[in-house]
Amino acid sequence: RSARMRTDSERKFVCLRRPNPARKPRGARLERNNFERNNMNRINNLYVHKNTVAHAVSTAYTPDGGCVENDSEIIHEHIIRLYINDDLYAKTTCTADDLAELVVGKLICERMIKGYGDISRIDINEDGSRAQVYLDKSIVLDSGIMVEPTCCTSNKVYLKPAVTDYLRFDEEVIKKSHKVEPGTVFKIINAFSLGSNIHKSTKGTHSAYLAYKGEIVFDCEDIGRHNAMDKVIGYSAIHGMDPSDCIIFTSGRVPVDMVQKVIFARVPILISKAVVTDEALKLAKECGLTLICKAWPDKYEVFA
Repeated sequence: RSARMRTDSERKFVCLRRPNPARKPRGARLERNNFERNNMNRINNLYVHKNTVAHAVSTAYTPDGGCVENDSEIIHEHIIRLYINDDLYAKTTCTADDLAELVVGKLICERMIKGYGDISRIDINEDGSRAQVYLDKSIVLDSGIMVEPTCCTSNKVYLKPAVTDYLRFDEEVIKKSHKVEPGTVFKIINAFSLGSNIHKSTKGTHSAYLAYKGEIVFDCEDIGRHNAMDKVIGYSAIHGMDPSDCIIFTSGRVPVDMVQKVIFARVPILISKAVVTDEALKLAKECGLTLICKAWPDKYEVFA
């Protein structure tokens, strides 16, 4: 029929069927949707009550002798125990949010797995106190307790790989440094300045941001900067992002163990609001990591 003779339902059908040149091919969309669905189906997260903040009454004193009673928001400490194939692997003190991302990122950064593909299933119980990870690959673990180098002093690792041939530290994991446009760096810095809501109310968290192909796709907060780093790395792995297209921002200082996490995750660019240590800078240069520190809204400094 001519356009004038078409019924309302026919006009609607024609409009819906009109091709959109900017739209991805249907096969590509289905492939991406199936990938994300299959990845998320590995995670059985029953924990829904995310208690990140507690309340306390405090008394504030001023230099002129005045005092006032306040209802203050403080950080809620959450403890999660991580099991690998039914063996207790670690106990971690964290902020009770993004627990699946924390678990995946932690295992990658500690070289227990190469990537998310090594995990067949993750079960997190109702109160978020236990995460059970089942690995596709059999892994032999040695016993022993190690306190993690983190501000959360109760974090402990109970097991470690007995054989580390395929998990050895590879100084060529990044291969070469990557340049980043100043506009992208300041976009991430400004997002951090506007975000971090838990920190604004409690002054007690660190933040981490993940940019993928120049766009911010995820951010998180945690009582520990190591945990926040693990969360963004875990998020990128779960969603199948190419590490070489990722940038990580952290609000915390950058000692050598923070640089190691980024290198193990094969992310080529790390940005920090704070400062870097000498050993961390040495490692970053050896491994080709682009390292930006003192990243503030008006300037940033490139160290490697």
